[in-house]
Amino acid sequence: MDKKEKLQELQAELENVKGTPCDVYSRVVGYHSPVKQWNEGKKEEFEHRETFQVK
Repeated sequence: MDKKEKLQELQAELENVKGTPCDVYSRVVGYHSPVKQWNEGKKEEFEHRETFQVK
């Protein structure tokens, strides 16, 4: 099977994939809240947010 055939096979499998929605929580000002409840500005800020570790 060549790469093109394999890709077509995988794309066909992908059409039948069914997932389960999940909630994403993030910590803001000391408490956790679901991102889907945020206003548009806060959601856009979340997309650009970088994480780091404090040692």
